[in-house]
Amino acid sequence: MNLSIAMIVLGWIGFLMFGCSVMRNLLTATRLTKRQPCLSVAVLACLIGYQPAWTQEPKERSVEYWVGQLASDHYLRRESAQQKLIRAGDEAVAPLEGVLATADLETTELAIRALGEISMAQKPNDDSGAWAALDRISTKRAGSK
Repeated sequence: MNLSIAMIVLGWIGFLMFGCSVMRNLLTATRLTKRQPCLSVAVLACLIGYQPAWTQEPKERSVEYWVGQLASDHYLRRESAQQKLIRAGDEAVAPLEGVLATADLETTELAIRALGEISMAQKPNDDSGAWAALDRISTKRAGSK
């Protein structure tokens, strides 16, 4: 289990144990009316079901989003985007090929490197996908006339 997840789980267990002991002390220390135990249980149920935003899984971003992040001003964001695109595999081939026409030099380099990594994951006898995209890129004329 991931260490951060383990820390979150342990934190929630400690929080729940503390909450239960507080609730038990409140229930035994005061004279309760009929509605107070129900209210206490409702409050405890809300606390158990609460999940802070930082513990929630981030939503998956689209391939187009990560292709756009290749041109980010932040190095780590560019590198992360490249890794996400490599993991996306064949789904990222067309957007990566499309960004080459309008991209700056570094974005072009990152896109071609990602296409190379994706092509290395393909079967050796598969000439489609990233291999085909790299072949098309290699035959295009670059630079000025």
